[in-house]
Amino acid sequence: MNGWCNSVLRIDLSNETIREERPGRQLLETTIGGLGLATHYFYEETHGTVDPLSPKNPVVLATGPLTGTGMASTGRACMVTTSPLTGFFLQSHSGGQLGPEIKYAGHDAIIIEGAARRPVYIFIDDDHCSIESADAVWGKGVKTATRMLEAATDPEARVLTIGPAGENLVPLATVQNDVYRSFGRGGPGAVLGCKNLKAVVVRGTKGVEVADPDAVLAHLAEARDLTHEKLQEFTNFGTTPAARKTNNGGVLPTKNFTSGRFDHIDDISGETLHEHFWKGRRACFACPIGCTQYHATGGIRSEGPEYETLFSLGSNILNDDLETLIAANELCNDMGIDTISSGVTLAWAMEASERGVIDDEVPWGDGDTILSLLRTMATREGLGETLSGGARHAAKTLGGESFAMHVKGMELPGYDPRGTQGMALSYSTSSRGACHLRAPIYVDEVFAKRQPAYTLKDKAGPVVELENTLAIADSLIVCRFSFRGIHTQSMDAFPSLIEMATGHAPTLEDLTQAAERLWTQQHLFNIAQGWTSGDDTVPDRFFSEDLDGVRLDRNDFIQTLHDYYALRGWDENGIPSEGTLTRLGLR
Repeated sequence: MNGWCNSVLRIDLSNETIREERPGRQLLETTIGGLGLATHYFYEETHGTVDPLSPKNPVVLATGPLTGTGMASTGRACMVTTSPLTGFFLQSHSGGQLGPEIKYAGHDAIIIEGAARRPVYIFIDDDHCSIESADAVWGKGVKTATRMLEAATDPEARVLTIGPAGENLVPLATVQNDVYRSFGRGGPGAVLGCKNLKAVVVRGTKGVEVADPDAVLAHLAEARDLTHEKLQEFTNFGTTPAARKTNNGGVLPTKNFTSGRFDHIDDISGETLHEHFWKGRRACFACPIGCTQYHATGGIRSEGPEYETLFSLGSNILNDDLETLIAANELCNDMGIDTISSGVTLAWAMEASERGVIDDEVPWGDGDTILSLLRTMATREGLGETLSGGARHAAKTLGGESFAMHVKGMELPGYDPRGTQGMALSYSTSSRGACHLRAPIYVDEVFAKRQPAYTLKDKAGPVVELENTLAIADSLIVCRFSFRGIHTQSMDAFPSLIEMATGHAPTLEDLTQAAERLWTQQHLFNIAQGWTSGDDTVPDRFFSEDLDGVRLDRNDFIQTLHDYYALRGWDENGIPSEGTLTRLGLR
């Protein structure tokens, strides 16, 4: 079968059983793959309330029909589960080399169920799959565990692993692959930890057949040309120039979202990072962009930090020291903990300390404090035990809920929604909580200035369109940067890409319905988990405190949210109508 493998590997850790299933062409064409396929399996196999840390919470790791084909920027994989941080649907995506390796082993997706009685890892070697003891690597950091597992299996294998934070069931824990690539947000590492699953090691040698090899090669050549024309900044610096751009636009979160500009931006800008610490770059599979940057200082050589870390462990906690930032980024990667959530949670702790809400002294911007608390968050010791649950949990436990910056329990990323107001709707409606990737309208509002930034008027339509389009991008799977520069932020090119790989030629209407279906499936799962429309909001600080003289208008926000629901075919309380469910085949 071109593009797809027509194979889903189902692994039950409780019973230690492994079986291969054939999803069939109709299901693959309907769901596309990646996020669509993962959402389908997750939705079909979860009924009623799901405890994120129970054996009944499945993990679906999926690839798309473009993965491993050699098409530009198609090295990503998708993970779906229930989030320990929010209690809601969680999708997470990671680049590197893992996704293609899964396809080369002959699988479109891997479903992991149950929980092992002892620490284990899964080894997939083409048609062979086994569950092995992980006693030797349990307790090890990501980097050491990866090297040990490569030595124990195959030096060419790709390793997905959790660090100590995942083993300790920290709700901020990541799942890492290729050491530095992260399924980062919402705590998927804790889900693997509760399953006693340290790692998944994959070695594949089969390759992927495509329907039109000549068209694929032509596409890659065109993508290289467009990369040089439109995306050179990403090649040179990665995402870090966004720090100066958001600061200039007044939307760089600073001091726990109390300001949109950082006085010491020159000290932590991407340009300064590149000038003093840059050592090289690397690319994900088949990517002409090569945006990943290596930096080194004081014996540390590490991928990153990227923009989101510059904000979360930089401006938002008033840290102006790049050496501390690099060390914090490396620590988070090795312990397996999300830099965005951990940084925003630290900002809460610093404000709580400043206000006298907590007795602990947590000074703004102090490097030793930052590194110490990050480590104890991963090991769940002292104040780190409370902070390890995220800002919402810490505030509910200790007080200070008014300045805990989260949506649905997930900490906000690096764009203040008072200065890019479409992001207020984007954050609120994201099924996984505050997310800058589901509908990144800040690109149009702040960077490209194609839409007005300081209004919510007429933003429901663009947000729905972005959500739908990127849901398909995450099903194919193609990288966000490729989407911006090569595919012109449109769904228009997707049918031809699918046809090149699979021979199947969907219409734009087919793809839009697939996107609407998976969004509604995710939403229905959240409703079963206890979601109400009151969860679709942003922190009160954005309604009650000014940013450069601007704040969100609550009435405008509520109206825009209702407009969004209407466009989705949901009622004013966010409940999908019977007509919508029937139209999407969910009845």
